[in-house]
Amino acid sequence: MSDTIPSHQLNLHKPYLKLIDDGIKTIEVRVGHPKMRKIKAGHELTFVSGDDIVATRVMRVTEYKSSKKCSTMRMRLLSAEISESQGQTVPR
Repeated sequence: MSDTIPSHQLNLHKPYLKLIDDGIKTIEVRVGHPKMRKIKAGHELTFVSGDDIVATRVMRVTEYKSSKKCSTMRMRLLSAEISESQGQTVPR
């Protein structure tokens, strides 16, 4: 049995990569295509934009039953993320 942590790589536009690198963007939402469904909590996730890379660790994976529920949760999480980056405490 191997102790190697599974690793995945995703392309991302540079402005979003900077937000991740600065610790402002902590949530990534993607459509659950087969490649995405292989990503699990604890896996390493490397974001790439040109020559720039940011390595992260997946803390949680959530699958939504509909795109509407996903969009609603995405907006709530984004709002909380922005508030926290401005020093406000937001319950989730």
